[in-house]
Amino acid sequence: MNVYDLLNICYDIAPLDSVWSDDNVGLLIDREGDVGRVLVALDVSLEIIKEAAAIGAQVIISHHPVIFSPLKSITYSSPYGRRVMALIKNNIACICLHTNYDGAEGGINDELARLLGLTDVRVLVNSDGKYGRYGLLYAPQSLRAFAERVKHILKGTSVRAYDSGRPAHNVCVGSGRSGKIMDLAIKAGCDTLVTGDVSHDLLCEARDMGMNIIDAGHFATEDIMCDMLINELKKRSPELDVLKAANNIRPYTEV
Repeated sequence: MNVYDLLNICYDIAPLDSVWSDDNVGLLIDREGDVGRVLVALDVSLEIIKEAAAIGAQVIISHHPVIFSPLKSITYSSPYGRRVMALIKNNIACICLHTNYDGAEGGINDELARLLGLTDVRVLVNSDGKYGRYGLLYAPQSLRAFAERVKHILKGTSVRAYDSGRPAHNVCVGSGRSGKIMDLAIKAGCDTLVTGDVSHDLLCEARDMGMNIIDAGHFATEDIMCDMLINELKKRSPELDVLKAANNIRPYTEV
């Protein structure tokens, strides 16, 4: 198998029909030669590149693109430049599956809905196509109780929440920073949005609209992609050695 064979398998898992128009996904760093070992991570950090080199992985598959905005230069003074040079130096390819994996059938948002116990799950469509998911909890519950459940299920250290006074029942989920789907969630009849990286402005909007919000954190709502992708790759290509990066950890601590 070469890197393009692997890329086609990845596109089968996360097709391009749900990628957002301003996103940068796919094969971002190329390599020649066979692929036998793959390292999966949420982000491509220097630590993860070093880990991949140490274990002999030929490819890193990440959720967040190692190159997002166009690079005008590649230098050691830029974190992007350091990562790109480290990948090329170690002959490690990088495939990134971002919004296409968020919105894909069987992707991250479907898994979020499943983990949180939503039933009658439907696709929330934005201007870029399918993305969030919404459905019903088995029974209405207080926002505090549901927020505690979200934190436990997603293995988060904490959550932030705005409680409108309405019970959580019709819930929308959007992985990562998906606050801009709130208006669509409201139109779909949702009373609660679970996402990450909720801004102050969005919390104020939720308060004015009477919408519950649970900010479970960007990392917690997307870290589930690693085990999902590993399982899918092993099913499709059992000959591949696919590992989750040991350095796939939150880039912060709470004090």
